[in-house]
Amino acid sequence: MESWDLYNAEGELQEISIRRSEPIPEGLYHRIVHIWIYNEKQEFLIQKRAPHLSWFPNRWATTTGSMVSGENDIIQVAYREVEEELGLKGTQLDLEMQSEFTIGTSLVTLFSGFLPSIMLGKIILNDEVSDIKWMEKSRIEELRKEDSFAAYNQETFDIAYRILAKV
Repeated sequence: MESWDLYNAEGELQEISIRRSEPIPEGLYHRIVHIWIYNEKQEFLIQKRAPHLSWFPNRWATTTGSMVSGENDIIQVAYREVEEELGLKGTQLDLEMQSEFTIGTSLVTLFSGFLPSIMLGKIILNDEVSDIKWMEKSRIEELRKEDSFAAYNQETFDIAYRILAKV
């Protein structure tokens, strides 16, 4: 079973670890990453979560994941998640940290990365991902209204959509 190290609100490691299924004590947090991959057409690479997953099964989402116990480099966690969920190596994608914020008991680090649209065919799905697509912001918003997209908070989408405004 996966375990998580816990952090205070300032992101400082506390000497406490829990199993993934355990509740996180009040005032403590675990670290997660969101990776918003975009292409030259200003679309995001969105993945459909597998039906057997406990967190937002059968819903569309970005590449996300948790820092597990013993990991201490958040950028390496982001690259690990990209490789695990999409089969992409770090040499194929240059990630850039966009923001850090808190959602509930999670300290979130949001990354962006450019990937040419033609690379969709190079992605290798694993058992966590049942489908992948490039999607425009407007289509993502439709999926949110249909309750078919992972229920991230509005701040997450605001930060992600600003990525496209920069390119």
